[in-house]
This record gives sequence, structure tokens and C-alpha cells, in this order.
Amino acid sequence: MAEPAQDLFSVKSELYARARPTYPAALLRWIRGQAAGGGLCWDAGTGTGQVARLAADHFDRVFATDLSAAQVSHALPVANVTYAVEPAEDSSLETHSVDAVTVGAAAHWLDLPSFYEEVRRVSRPGGILALFSYGLNLDGESQLQAVIDRYASTVLAPWWSERLALVASGYRPLVLPFEELTVPSFTASSYGDLHALEDLLRTWSAAQQMAEATGGDPIDAIRDELHAAWTSTAPARVPRTLRWPTFARVGRVP
Repeated sequence: MAEPAQDLFSVKSELYARARPTYPAALLRWIRGQAAGGGLCWDAGTGTGQVARLAADHFDRVFATDLSAAQVSHALPVANVTYAVEPAEDSSLETHSVDAVTVGAAAHWLDLPSFYEEVRRVSRPGGILALFSYGLNLDGESQLQAVIDRYASTVLAPWWSERLALVASGYRPLVLPFEELTVPSFTASSYGDLHALEDLLRTWSAAQQMAEATGGDPIDAIRDELHAAWTSTAPARVPRTLRWPTFARVGRVP
């Protein structure tokens, strides 16, 4: 089940909503193009509704669910999006009612066999299941990447859940029991100054575990290095766009 996601991400839901990278609209446009219809999209593990808001531009209705009431409370309202606090493995959706199921940065927290059964139940014939995420890597930011790598592999090492191995491997070991589709390359992005990047790094599940266990700020261990890497290109207060390559596993439901 997805208890770790609820426990960890409820703690700083407002920070999560503000700091996390944003998926490109082109990804949701592509998913809609693969689906047989555009009536209803189910965004499972919606968190603060980032993917749901993008899906709302391409589907008539979006049903967005998450176990964390705190996360959902920070989701921005959208006219054709309905939010609900419920498990992805046991939704309130009607049988054969869904054209596409999206799961952004949450598949690794789910009980996947049970979730797949729920996807089979709610999907229309030819429906699409799209599991996607971004990892810990940046495009074209070698100095920042070196600091982030040390942060992830050393500072946060004792605090990572085993479930995050799926993210580190780009979801490659994930078993997808549906006809698999080839997915184009997409890139998520974040925008802000150095402090915005620090906030993003604080939202990682291992960082929240560390902060809760130690009472300290995980960023303290890399603050000077991160500042040096950022300011080698621009002043700390100058915002810029960071690009986070995505990975995905997408299947068509019979």
C-alpha cells in the first residue's frame, strides 16, 4: 500500500506543491493521443494535483485521488477536476468508466499488483495506463549534479526507502501487465533561485525522513557546496530553469 507516501509527503505538503518540478503539457497531450477516448482521466496518487491540472486540458473530466488529505488540501481547484482522498488500489470509480490512468511520481509507493487489478476494473477497453516520474538527474548542470549526487548517495543514504530503487532504475524493473507502448522523451522542469532548489531537495522522501529523525535540516550538509555550484553560473537570487528528464512505462488495457 501507499502509506509511506502519505506519511512522508503530508508533512510538508505546501512545500511539495510549491517546489516540485512540473511535467510538460506535451506528456499529457501524448497520453490523450494514445487513449481511445477523452472522457475521463483518473490521476492516481495525485498529491497536490500537478498532473491532474495538466490532464484537465486534455480530458473532459479528471478524477484525482490520493491517500494524503494534507496533500489534496493544497491542490488548486480546477473546474473539471474532482479530488478525493482514497487509495489507488480501491477507488470509488465505476467499472469501465476511465479512458486513461496517470500516475506521476507515485507508482513506486503503490501495491502494484492490486493497483493493476483496479486499473483493469475501471478502464474502458483500449484504455491507457501511464506510470511516469523524474529522478535525481539534471540536464546540463554538471556542477549542481555532483552536489546532488553526494546529497542523495551519502547524506540521505540511510533514509531512502527500498521502494525508491524503482525510481533510480527509471522504472525499468517494473512489471507492466499490459501491451506496452513506446514513449517519446519528455522533460520536467523547475524554476526558481538557489533557495527554491534547496526547498525542492527538502521535499525528497529521504530528506523528510532525515529531518523528522534528527530534527535538523538535511541541506546543512551540502549548503556551501550547493551555493558554490549555483553561483558558478549565476547569483544565488537569480532564478533559472532546471530540466529533469522523465521516464515512463505506458500500457494499453485490453
